[in-house]
Amino acid sequence: MNRGVRMGMQARQQAIEAVAAQQRVARLRTAVAMIMLSAAGAMLAIFALPVFLIVFGGMLPTMVAYFLDEQPGRYLFRAVAAMNLAGVVPFLEVLWRRDDGLSAALEKVGDLNTWFVMYGAAGAAWLLVYLLPSFIIVVQDALLGARLARLEAARQTLADEWGFGDRR
Repeated sequence: MNRGVRMGMQARQQAIEAVAAQQRVARLRTAVAMIMLSAAGAMLAIFALPVFLIVFGGMLPTMVAYFLDEQPGRYLFRAVAAMNLAGVVPFLEVLWRRDDGLSAALEKVGDLNTWFVMYGAAGAAWLLVYLLPSFIIVVQDALLGARLARLEAARQTLADEWGFGDRR
């Protein structure tokens, strides 16, 4: 085997090992996140059950997005988490303002509007993440089409002014 082929095989093996190492780190990071979330959830369930009921139930779309989003940067997860949290916080505020904690939490959990707001906010984030790139492409295409028309008109004006006629 010549030296170049051996070096190419070594580089390929190093690349495979690097990808495997990155995957191990990602799995470890996920495991640590799950352990921390489980511990936080258990502490919240023990010491603040009303808050746990609202947060755990309301943030389920965020947990689903965490497991489904494998893109670098996890933009789907980030968008869903932010919007979902925005949908959950108003009900936590109501819970914190009232003194009857568990009964207020059960009242909110039993209200369909609560679920609609919390899950609707998360759903809006999913829609934004999936529809916004297409919308941006359409808008950019329209803007570039208008710019192309302006440049074509300017080119034609210059061609007429310099006497080139309709040459392209």
